[in-house]
Amino acid sequence: MSYKIAARDSSGNRSGASSQASATLVPAYAQSLSFLSFDTLNVGASSTRAFTVSNTGTAALSVGSITSSSAMFTVSPVSLTLAAGAAGTLTVTFTPTAAGNQTGSLSIAHNASGSPAAVVLSGVATAPAIALSASALAFGNVSVGSSGIRAFTVSNTGTATLSVGSITASDALFTVSPPTLTVAAGAVGTLTVTFTPTSAGPKTGTLSLAHNAPGSPSTLQITGAGVSPLLVSRPDTLKFENVALGATVTLPVTLHNQGSDSLRVDSLRVSSGNVFTMAVPAPHLVIAPGDSQTLSVSFTPSAAGEISGSLIASTNDPDHASLSIPLTGTGVALTLSVDLNPAAGDQNQTTLGSVAPGEQVSVQLFVEDAPQIRGFTLRLTFDPGMLAFVPNSFVAGPLVPGLLALTNAQAGYVEVGGGALGGGSGSGSGLLGTLTFSVLQGFDTETDLSIPLVIWNRVSGGRQAIQADFQVTLEGAGGLPSPDFTGNKMVDFDDFFLFAAAFGTNDTLFDLDGDGTVGFTDFFLLAEAFGKPAP
Repeated sequence: MSYKIAARDSSGNRSGASSQASATLVPAYAQSLSFLSFDTLNVGASSTRAFTVSNTGTAALSVGSITSSSAMFTVSPVSLTLAAGAAGTLTVTFTPTAAGNQTGSLSIAHNASGSPAAVVLSGVATAPAIALSASALAFGNVSVGSSGIRAFTVSNTGTATLSVGSITASDALFTVSPPTLTVAAGAVGTLTVTFTPTSAGPKTGTLSLAHNAPGSPSTLQITGAGVSPLLVSRPDTLKFENVALGATVTLPVTLHNQGSDSLRVDSLRVSSGNVFTMAVPAPHLVIAPGDSQTLSVSFTPSAAGEISGSLIASTNDPDHASLSIPLTGTGVALTLSVDLNPAAGDQNQTTLGSVAPGEQVSVQLFVEDAPQIRGFTLRLTFDPGMLAFVPNSFVAGPLVPGLLALTNAQAGYVEVGGGALGGGSGSGSGLLGTLTFSVLQGFDTETDLSIPLVIWNRVSGGRQAIQADFQVTLEGAGGLPSPDFTGNKMVDFDDFFLFAAAFGTNDTLFDLDGDGTVGFTDFFLLAEAFGKPAP
């Protein structure tokens, strides 16, 4: 049996009631969880979770410091005070800065027993990772005005979706497609870069890819060169000085490609009808850089006076898509006759047959309607392996009275002419002079004598140079005329009657021995061939 004795104070009250009223008040700490887990996040994103802290004691609870062991986990607020029986909320934010499993803990210091309290934290972070298949793109040479294309890949080797939000080039010559790109984790995307040079020369640029992976922006160097043809014509104009009517004079024009790309000449033509003509080696020309192509342009005037035209070319040179080269020429009336018949007067014999080495050939030079001149120079060209000019053989004719005959013999040509002594002059038609050539041992079956140039020393002043293309032909025995004058493949009576009518003349068709006269030697040659097939 137990007894409870209550003491009384001097007033007769029990002292036990006063002791119970003065008992100690204390806080008590409690939290709603001890482990906090976050959903998977991309690096750089944020997520929040909350839990409660309660004061189950009888005095105020003071939470003076709340700290996190990892900067990826933050808490708010970092301190709080709770009255007895109250509760408060703490918010934790997870902001991962690196991929992978992330852990941490909260340390909660308070004024209740068991301080500090702890909460274990965890979360998983994912992140994209970018990898380019190339660090540089080289386009090489690309023609100005056209485009070159190169492609590269963008790989996502990370664990989150890669977003390439902006793809830009530092130079507008380079463009990229598509301008943005999204690549799933573990996947690959393709970007296409186009280079369109607008001028020749090396070009460089940088491609910048802004993305949500570490290391943004990623860059890629781009190089290329614009190449272009450069057409230069030499000469840039063609001028045909005085050309004899009916004669044809040819001058060269050369197209040079001084650029860095192949020059295409898609079309070539000359204007002014048939007065100017051109020999084109191919319908379309392709001229490599540093190379050239020479064309031959000819002028054949049919009327006296100045005539103009153009050589027109269409090319792929951006600066000379249509090239026009001016052509001018002057037609001059000039009637020359070169006679190989030694008989007096102009027999107009331009072919001499039965020529043999060791012989000498007389050449007579006649003119019609010459202007008033004090003198002249006439050039004859020949093959120095077959013919040789006989020194001092030039004898001036009577057209210019008192003409002092002069010669200038060179390899392959001779110039004959001179000037009148005492200021004499002449004009009209007549013999300019006679000269002689030796037939050399190198003579074979045929050779030509040509007159490319005549110069008048005019009384009115100045020297008038006229380009011409007169020529005569010397033939060996194999080049003699055929006695088949009718062309029926037989030498018969019809040929005989035609020959008889021409006997005694200088008709070159019937001059079978080539001596300038249709005589008895020609008759004997006809008789020998009579009744036989034409040779």
